[in-house]
Amino acid sequence: MNGPQRMFAGFCALVVLLSCPLAYAAQTNARDEAQTIVTGMSLRDKITQLLFMDFRRWMTLSGEETIARFVEDPQYGGEPVTEINGEIAAMLQEYRFGGVILFSENLKNTADAVRLVRGIQRAAALKGGLPLFIGADQEGGNITRLGQGTCLPGNMAIGAAGSTEYAYEAGAVTGRELHAVGLNVNFSPVADVNDNPENPIINLRSFGSDPDKVSQMAVSMARGIESAGVVPVGKHFPGHGNTSSDSHTSLPRVEKDLDVLREIELKPFQALIDAGIQMLMCAHIQFPALDSTTFRSISDGQEAVVPATFSRAILRDLLRGEMGFDGVIITDAMNMDAIAKNITPADAVVRALAAGADMICMPVELRSPSDAARIEEIILAVVDALQQGYLSQAELDQSVERVVRLKIKTGLMDVKVDAESDDAAVRSALEVVGGAAHRAKEREIAEAAITLVRDEHSVLPFRPKGGEVVLVVTPYANETASALFAMNRLKAEGTVPEDVSLETYVYRGKSLMEEDLSAALERADYVILQTEMSGTASLLPGHWLTDLPKAVWQNVQAAGKEDRFVHASIGAPFDIVNYTDCPAELLSFGCVGMSDADAASGIITGKYGPNLPALLGAVFGAFRPTGTLPVNIR
Repeated sequence: MNGPQRMFAGFCALVVLLSCPLAYAAQTNARDEAQTIVTGMSLRDKITQLLFMDFRRWMTLSGEETIARFVEDPQYGGEPVTEINGEIAAMLQEYRFGGVILFSENLKNTADAVRLVRGIQRAAALKGGLPLFIGADQEGGNITRLGQGTCLPGNMAIGAAGSTEYAYEAGAVTGRELHAVGLNVNFSPVADVNDNPENPIINLRSFGSDPDKVSQMAVSMARGIESAGVVPVGKHFPGHGNTSSDSHTSLPRVEKDLDVLREIELKPFQALIDAGIQMLMCAHIQFPALDSTTFRSISDGQEAVVPATFSRAILRDLLRGEMGFDGVIITDAMNMDAIAKNITPADAVVRALAAGADMICMPVELRSPSDAARIEEIILAVVDALQQGYLSQAELDQSVERVVRLKIKTGLMDVKVDAESDDAAVRSALEVVGGAAHRAKEREIAEAAITLVRDEHSVLPFRPKGGEVVLVVTPYANETASALFAMNRLKAEGTVPEDVSLETYVYRGKSLMEEDLSAALERADYVILQTEMSGTASLLPGHWLTDLPKAVWQNVQAAGKEDRFVHASIGAPFDIVNYTDCPAELLSFGCVGMSDADAASGIITGKYGPNLPALLGAVFGAFRPTGTLPVNIR
C-alpha cells in the first residue's frame, strides 16, 4: 500500500470511528423515543398498531346493486378503492393500524394513487394516530402494482443479467416510483432460492438457484430500494424456493434439515440481516426439521405441523437468536389458504404474535363498516391471550416498539401530508413514475437478461428482407401485442425493414395443428415459437402447452425451415428440456404482455413486460444476447 492509499485508508477508518458514536446515539434516541410513545399507548392501540390491513375493495354500491353483483359473482368483494371515502377514513381513525397494503386495483392511475395514499395518511393522523406504513408488492416481472409505473423484467431476469448493479438500479427505480406515489414500504426483494423446478409460485420471482448469487442480488436490490427512502422487506423467511405447492392455496412443506437450510435457504436472509435490513416477511410453510410442533386444523380436525408463521423456534430462536435479526417481522398475508383454511383469523393472529411476529399482514378482510366486528374479535382474542398468559405483555410491547422505532428511524413520524400540497405531489409523481430514464433502464436490464441457450447453425440474428413474413406463435393473446410493439420499435430504429410483415398465432388450449396455423407456417419466412410452462405437468405429453409447440417444430422440420426458426422459452426456463433438438433457443424470463392500444401507439400507458420486446430485439440483431442461465435445469 503506497502513501496516499494509507492516508485514504486511515481517513476512512477515522470516519467510521467518528460516525459510530453518532449512529449509536441516533439508534439509542430512536429506541428511547419509541419506548416513550409505546408507554403512552392504550392496549387497544398497541394491538392495532401491529396490524397491516388492506383496503383493496369496498362495498360502495347501493343495496340493490350489491345484491345484483352477488348474483353475478358469489365471491364479489366490493368495488376497487381508488379514493378515500368517509367509511374508510372513520375506520382508520377508530383503529390505529400500523400499516396498509395496496394492490393493483388501488394503484392503476398515478394521480389517483397519490391522492389515495395521501388521503389514507391524513385520515390515520386526524385524531392523533401515528403515520402509517403504506406498502405494496412492487417486485417487478409478474408482480407489479403501479399501473403506470416502470415494469422491471423480474428477479430471475436480473439474475440472468448477472449484475448486482442492475439489482441495485432496479431497486432504486422501484423505490423512487413508490416514494413518489407516497408509499414507504416495498415487499421486496424476494430472497428465496428457487432450487425446485416444480415450484408453482416463486420461480421467476427468484434471482436463481445459487444461494450466494441470490444473496448478492437481494442485498443489492434492498439497498437500491432503501436509497429512495422506502423500507425494503426481504421475503419469504425461512425460504419459499423449494416448495412444490402454493401457500395461497395450500400449506406447503419443506423437508430439509437445518444444515442444508443454512447452506441454501437461510443464506440470503442472513446476508440481508448482516446488511442491515429492517423488515422481513415470514412464510406460511412447514419446516418439520426446525419445528415439529403441531396444531389442530379446523378444516379436517387433524393435527398439522405449524408453519413458520406460528413457530417460536423459527422466528424467535432461529431468526432472532441465531441469526441476530432485531428488525420488524411481518407475516405473509393471513387470508392465504395455508392459514385461512386451517385456523380462525383471531386465533391465527394470537399464534403469530406468540411465535414472534411483530406485524400481521391482512389478518381479516375489511370491505364495509360491518367488518369492524372482525377487528374487535382480534382485539378481544389478544387481550384474552394476555390475561391467560399465552401472550406476554412484555413481548407484545417489544413488537410495538420495533414498529414505532422503524417509523422514527425512517423519518415517517416527521412526514406531514396536508391537502394543500396534493396537487404538487401529483405533479411530482407524474414526472417520476414511468419516466423516460426509468423506461430506458427497464429496457437495458431486460435486454441484458436475454440468454442464448444455443445457436448450432448460426441462424441468429434473423435478417428478413422487404416483403418477407415473420410469424410469432405464442400461447396467449396479450403476448401478440408485445410482438407488435417490438416489431414497430425495431422498424422505427432501423433494425428491421419497414415492409417486413408480422403475423401472430395464439395456440391457447389447442393441442393439434389446425389449418389456419398450417397455412401461417407455410406463408412464414421466419418462425419464432414462444413457449411457457404452467407447472411441470404442462411439460408432459397430452398437455396443449407441450403438444402444440412440438407439432409446430415438426412442421418446421418437414418444411425445411430449421435455419429460419428459433424456439423461445418466455416464462420459467425449465421447459427447455422439451426442445433440446431445436438448433436455436433463447430465454426471456418473463412473459407479461401489454395492451393492444399501447402496442399500436408505441406509447406505454399501463403495465407491460419488457422481456418480450427485448427477446425480439435479440432475434433480429438489435443487440447480442449476453445473459446466463441463473437456475439449474433438471
